[in-house]
Amino acid sequence: MTEMDDKTEMNENLELLKKSYQAETRENLTQVYDQWALSYDAHAKERNSAQPGAVAKACLELVSDKNASILDVGAGTGLIGEALKAAGFQKLSALDPSENMLGKAKAKGLYQSYHLGYLGDRLSFEDNFFDAIVASGIFTVGHVDASVFPELNRILKASGRMVFSLNTKLLNEAGFSQLLKKSESLNWQVERVTEVFDMMDNRYSSAKAVVVSLKKLV
Repeated sequence: MTEMDDKTEMNENLELLKKSYQAETRENLTQVYDQWALSYDAHAKERNSAQPGAVAKACLELVSDKNASILDVGAGTGLIGEALKAAGFQKLSALDPSENMLGKAKAKGLYQSYHLGYLGDRLSFEDNFFDAIVASGIFTVGHVDASVFPELNRILKASGRMVFSLNTKLLNEAGFSQLLKKSESLNWQVERVTEVFDMMDNRYSSAKAVVVSLKKLV
């Protein structure tokens, strides 16, 4: 690949990243990811995207049972799923609103089931269904807010884990602030919050994130 090709790739990556942060509706955001699907994995590697690996690492430290049922929300092309399957987890499910992104994940054979849908709607899963839920890159600017946590709590088993990355720009937003500071009133226990880390190569963004691990109380 020539230097010009590298610059073209970087410009395309930056443009799609910018569009994802500026989408005005969830349907617009889905269209961005549908467009991004074919090149997303290569772009994530180029950006040195740190969130999927950080979330997978935190999950592996907390969930030792390889028979655990785990839902990857905003699964995209399956970057967390790759790490979890490599570690021996088999009962993996993927949820994402982008059909094209889920198609890329399905082609990798990472998950047992694939579900097209939006966080914020009632999900098709039964109460107390999953042992753990993971999410990378969705709790960020222009994406998903804290209003989705009651529904995620509903489908998680008692003592189940919710492990997710969180853009530090959202730490002081009312929903996330309440979740972290008054978690027990919302039926969660905050188990861990990692040190702040770079979400990606600073050529693309200076954004920072943490990984939060919650445990469902009842």
